Amino acid sequence: MAEDFQLPIGSRVWFPAKWECGTLDSVLHDSDGNVMAYVILKDDGKYHAVDMQTVEIKDADA
Repeated sequence: MAEDFQLPIGSRVWFPAKWECGTLDSVLHDSDGNVMAYVILKDDGKYHAVDMQTVEIKDADA
């Protein structure tokens, strides 16, 4: 069963596990369409894959 909630690619996101922000680059799905991980392009230019439960949309005011 696919996830109903999806973050738009290109969104600024915050991942609390690393206390960092970045831009959502892509999403890794399993064979049923469920989100397994988000791939984040960090501000330092490196990519980081994070578990789906650890990514939040970054508040535009923060």
